[in-house]
Amino acid sequence: MIRYIFSGVLMILASPLVNAWPLVFVALAPALTGFWHDSGSSANPVQPRKFWRVLLGGYLVGLCYAASHFYWLVEFKPLWLLPV
Repeated sequence: MIRYIFSGVLMILASPLVNAWPLVFVALAPALTGFWHDSGSSANPVQPRKFWRVLLGGYLVGLCYAASHFYWLVEFKPLWLLPV
């Protein structure tokens, strides 16, 4: 699971907030290797446990990346407008 979080952190560093744009070329490599190794081989079809592990890994990558872009919600003062 560490490789998925590491991939999310690399994507954060490649975003315009930090502006380390060369990392965009290697940011998804840890997650893709995790997907490849966790999904099973071609001779052995994907087992349900491995499917959920890959799904959780993708969720962690997206959560790490998206959470870094929600900083503006803290500065948003009128909270009653959030449901709108």
